[in-house]
Amino acid sequence: IITTKEGRFVRHLLQQQEIELPEEYIFGKENKRPKHQILRELLATKQAAHIWFVEDRLKTLVTVKEQPDLNQVGLYLADWGYNTPSQRESIDNDQRIRLLSLSQFADNFSAWP
Repeated sequence: IITTKEGRFVRHLLQQQEIELPEEYIFGKENKRPKHQILRELLATKQAAHIWFVEDRLKTLVTVKEQPDLNQVGLYLADWGYNTPSQRESIDNDQRIRLLSLSQFADNFSAWP
């Protein structure tokens, strides 16, 4: 989980849902690095063979898309959160960034676009 929120907040939310995730998989704002840099570091560890990056800010996804060494990262714009209908429409023909609904997010990965 890469978030602009504090890691302790994420851990609390996960605990409420009885989800156990190792500490090293939570990257909160205390890491003080851009999300694209954290993605790069994760790919370099070889522990993350496949990454799907779900983000609600189109600008962040575009920044990741512009990093040639992150071409293998799947990019998803969450249709909930900090984006507008026009931003969602702007990715209709985008080959890398796909729109993801909350119900798709909660479904099996095999059902993701």
